[in-house]
Amino acid sequence: MGSVRLCWGCEPATILAGPSEALVIRGSDGQLSSVIVQRGQRVSMLASLFSGGLADAELAALLRHAAGKAAGLLLYNEPEESPYLARYRALGFTEFFSQYEMVKIL
Repeated sequence: MGSVRLCWGCEPATILAGPSEALVIRGSDGQLSSVIVQRGQRVSMLASLFSGGLADAELAALLRHAAGKAAGLLLYNEPEESPYLARYRALGFTEFFSQYEMVKIL
């Protein structure tokens, strides 16, 4: 994601420290796309990487598979500047909590 600043919970060191699994698909564009999830009472998506040509139907299928039998899939701390945020919203994700980073300069 390059220019998107990751929150601490989505940094590789944090993801690798806990139990998680990666799901990978090859889209109709021939490129690989993936999500990393953590399973518990709920399924949380920790990280994602989608090819530019991944169709919405393919993305929805990947996310449904990631959710498994859970009633939903949670995504925490997706940055506002994320290129994926609009796609998540178009697929039915709704915001349940807002968090803002604040700094006081003295």
